[in-house]
Amino acid sequence: MYKFLLTIAWALSITTCFSQQLLTRQQAYTLAGANRVNTDAAQLDLLRQQQLLKGSRGFDNPELEFEIDPYDPMVLGVLMPLRLPGVYASRSGLQKERIRLSELMLQLNQYEINRLVQNTYNEVQYLYARVNLLQQQDSLYQSIKTAAKRNFEAGQINKLEELFASNEANNLHNELERTLIELPAQKRALSYILNYRTDFIVDSFRAMTTDPMLLSILDTISNSIRPQILQQQVVVSQKELKAERAELLPQINTGPLFGLQQPHGEGTKRQGWRVSLSMPIWRSQNRARIQAAQTGVQLAEAQRRREIQDLNREYTVAMSQLLREQKSLQYYATVANQQAVDITQTALRLFEAGQVNYIETMRNIITAFQTRVNYLETIRNFNQALTELKYLNGSL
Repeated sequence: MYKFLLTIAWALSITTCFSQQLLTRQQAYTLAGANRVNTDAAQLDLLRQQQLLKGSRGFDNPELEFEIDPYDPMVLGVLMPLRLPGVYASRSGLQKERIRLSELMLQLNQYEINRLVQNTYNEVQYLYARVNLLQQQDSLYQSIKTAAKRNFEAGQINKLEELFASNEANNLHNELERTLIELPAQKRALSYILNYRTDFIVDSFRAMTTDPMLLSILDTISNSIRPQILQQQVVVSQKELKAERAELLPQINTGPLFGLQQPHGEGTKRQGWRVSLSMPIWRSQNRARIQAAQTGVQLAEAQRRREIQDLNREYTVAMSQLLREQKSLQYYATVANQQAVDITQTALRLFEAGQVNYIETMRNIITAFQTRVNYLETIRNFNQALTELKYLNGSL
């Protein structure tokens, strides 16, 4: 009975696979990168900063003056505000650093999308594997439940054994139904990220590849994008301070003057030139802007130190989790998985021989089943830790 139900479940799973398209992890990365919803905001911010670069080098708008006097010809003047070259250089330098910051933010956005795709894909793989395991166990439990009911009605077992077998079968079937609800929800979540509307299946669930050499490479945050962003924010603040100081330099206003003919009487056009100098004499407000810019530099540096501390803490936790789960994977691969198979086979053989009752058989099968569940969760946790580690050190 058990083998017959497993054969039916296997045949149904094969039929379902043929109706769905395989979506690999690499394809998921490609689709996520092509989905503009994921990248438009960061790309538009970079474009905006690049467009502002031209404006940072531009001159201020000219001023028009019109002067009327009853005894002199009307005068039209054009004044062009001109800043010293250092002001324009400071503005341009500040904007270039802002562009560099936007470029780094665009890279961080890509890392975050990759991490989201990786974790969501991993979760879909886990749920597929969990459904497969639960379906196998459900078939076995339901067959035991049916046999227990039949034997109780025949008076071969007591009511407690029949209730125990029925309760465990019902609990596991409920868990299967819960997982069958969660699986399509996670698939939809992945579809939204990828903008992918075709029904799909994923690669078989297994631990992501790693080795001692990879772990030695991962054991550093020197290439992480987050410290680069934090340092760039400090640089931007320093450039803002330099720009504020440059704004205190004198401003020159210069331009031509045109004499216009009076409405009555004879008059002649005349042309002259006007030059004026704007001096920053309000020391208190000028000093306040400089002090605020200096505080901005200190703030950016303080945030950088705090974020680096948090990054090191997150990295240590992720590395510890990876090594812990890797140790568990070795245990399951060498000991626990085979023991789970042996326990199940032995329990069923002894039960068929009449050497153990329903309760003892179910307990042994539950123990073996929980080992297989724990193995799937270990793979999921390992993959999540490896993904987080790669994200933190900038290799994702």
